[in-house]
Amino acid sequence: MSGFQQRELVLLPFPFQELKGAKPRPVLIVSSTRFNAMSRMLVVVPMTTKLESGIKEYNVLVEPNDVDLWPGAQRIRKSAIKPYKLFTADKSLVMARIGILHEDKFGEVMRVIRTVIGLRPEH
Repeated sequence: MSGFQQRELVLLPFPFQELKGAKPRPVLIVSSTRFNAMSRMLVVVPMTTKLESGIKEYNVLVEPNDVDLWPGAQRIRKSAIKPYKLFTADKSLVMARIGILHEDKFGEVMRVIRTVIGLRPEH
């Protein structure tokens, strides 16, 4: 797979606690499309259907209609994006592509990231 875009939702394998196996989980790509074209790594944040988990005031809630699905992708359930859990993943680990998060929701995610790392909000 190639051509990953900023705002794209993809599935990655997440290891179980005991590291004996993995389960596919959705993540949001926050790295720029330009960076994604240059690097074999993606900068991502996780997404969960456990809406009350984590640091709730920093979770960004996503409804199914906030995502434009790729053809053949399954509709997502109401979920929470956790922008305070940034990590990198090798592109070769991407199991499936889900769709593109709408710009307004992505803006919310980026505002939380800026807050968490102590940058001034953009105007």
